[in-house]
Amino acid sequence: MQDAVLAMLAKEPSHGYRLRERLRKALGPLGESMNAGQVYVTLARLEKQGLVASERAGGLPDRPDRKVYALTPAGQRRVAAWLGEVSWPKPNLAEFHLKLAAVPARLAARRSVARTLSVEAG
Repeated sequence: MQDAVLAMLAKEPSHGYRLRERLRKALGPLGESMNAGQVYVTLARLEKQGLVASERAGGLPDRPDRKVYALTPAGQRRVAAWLGEVSWPKPNLAEFHLKLAAVPARLAARRSVARTLSVEAG
């Protein structure tokens, strides 16, 4: 679960509810049994491990602020390592599906860095 959450955050920072929805969509039928508590407990563990950081973001006027989570550099390295792992001898289909869902996020992050470097180089 931790690697799946990190992979989803590789695309963009997110609050817990939105992250849960993205995970459920990425996992398809496998994600239907996922509850919100799993996501929030996982986020707390990842933050404690230094793989994600959070900050408060303004919510709706009648609702409390939301905690938005983003990868730290250590979290980015963990995602890159996870994507490179191969489950062997028996492939884990859920993990493979998550890795497929995470690849576009990883590519988008690289393009963003390349654009930033290009602009700075001028």
